Amino acid sequence: MKYPFFYLILFCLCLSTSFGQNYEQEILEHRISKDSSFLTDEDSPVEEKNSFKGLNYFSVDPSFKVSGELVKFPGLKMKTFETSSGIQKTYKLYGKLTFTLKGEKFSLPVYQSMIALNGYKDYLFVPFMDQTTGLESYAAGRYLDFSIPEDFDNVIVDFNYSYNPYCAYSEGYSCPIPGKESYLDIEITAGEKDYKDSI
Repeated sequence: MKYPFFYLILFCLCLSTSFGQNYEQEILEHRISKDSSFLTDEDSPVEEKNSFKGLNYFSVDPSFKVSGELVKFPGLKMKTFETSSGIQKTYKLYGKLTFTLKGEKFSLPVYQSMIALNGYKDYLFVPFMDQTTGLESYAAGRYLDFSIPEDFDNVIVDFNYSYNPYCAYSEGYSCPIPGKESYLDIEITAGEKDYKDSI
């Protein structure tokens, strides 16, 4: 009886490893695609394309992919952001996202644009800062985004997809700066690093 049990464990370990590899490959392919678009797209925020060698990232870390709960706020609540250009931008305060990361419970406010253009009516916006902000990651914070979920009790929060706003790459953009309510007292060593470190 011990042999079938042994092979079952071996199969599960191999399956787990395969899923882990597939997940990492998915992230890496996403990064390659983004680097390519930044190099070739006409509306790329990168100015020095001749010397562009790709963005700067933390290593892929599956522990920064967690499940969270999104609580939608009733009524119409607004949040006005200061931006990198000095122009204020106003978003709808859609709700609060709560999740557990590295054994600690955190929450972040979730916002929605008041201008639903180009199919973005279901788009939700989550700006944040953390203990790496201004050190390894961009000084004005990073962003996560996702669509309005079908299951509000099981929202995937994956910081490996966290990214810099366009103002991290060049001037001329107006990027919302996260407030103190969007600060995570933990090192989010996942997603994009500060772009200047890759130049």
